[in-house]
Amino acid sequence: MYHHLLEKVKEAEQGFKSSVVKNTLLVVCLLLEEKTCNLWRLKASIGKLLGNQQTDVRSHYQRLKRWLRSAEANKGIWIEMLRAAVSLLKGKSKCLILDGSSWQWNGNTYHFLTLSVLYQGVSIPVFWLELGRLGISNQWHRKKLLRLALVLFDLSGKVLLADREYIGSDWFKALRTASMHLVIRLRGKNYEQQITATGKPMHKLESKARSRMGRMVWQQFELQGQRYTFVLLASYQKPQWQDRTTAAYHHAHARKGSRILRPSLPD
Repeated sequence: MYHHLLEKVKEAEQGFKSSVVKNTLLVVCLLLEEKTCNLWRLKASIGKLLGNQQTDVRSHYQRLKRWLRSAEANKGIWIEMLRAAVSLLKGKSKCLILDGSSWQWNGNTYHFLTLSVLYQGVSIPVFWLELGRLGISNQWHRKKLLRLALVLFDLSGKVLLADREYIGSDWFKALRTASMHLVIRLRGKNYEQQITATGKPMHKLESKARSRMGRMVWQQFELQGQRYTFVLLASYQKPQWQDRTTAAYHHAHARKGSRILRPSLPD
């Protein structure tokens, strides 16, 4: 895999030392192959990837440490690799996922807002923002992440899937301005006033969803001058992650249901 990928990225070496490109690609292949980020464990597999079993594994370990020490000076190569990854997946996946992630290092906890590409059921991180705080992000964080990501990637036409905490009218507007689509899970009372202002009240929508078990019920509404579609789905079983994202909430008679917010389709 290493030699195959090396041939693919030779044209992208402009501006970077050949050794930096090779070592960075080597580490990527090691992470994928061994599924660990422990350098001591990774060192034993370098000879196999390079086709050179004669070199002492301690030399391989020193090679990994030198690469790690130079990572900050060569961080531009990661940006180019992220761009290449998104470009390669452009025609293979239209869905992005926004979610939070927490990492612990040296006794500290770091919280990130992460944007990923959904490909064959796997979420591949392509951009992230350290929140510098505990808890979930706010609309300012999300708009900042989107603004920075758009500098690197063309996300127009992509569909953003997100959970219930990633809501907000200004955030939705930013996505629409970027020519992106969105499918967002909602809590039970989110935007209920706006949803019912131009159509059926919520209790009638819920009743209709229960009577059409497993089939979607929807109603269009406006939020800050933009049209969206509220989708409601009731089922006896707990919803699963499928092609679209849903939110579970409790109905009467212990039934489960789901609510989805998405932009309205043009007439």
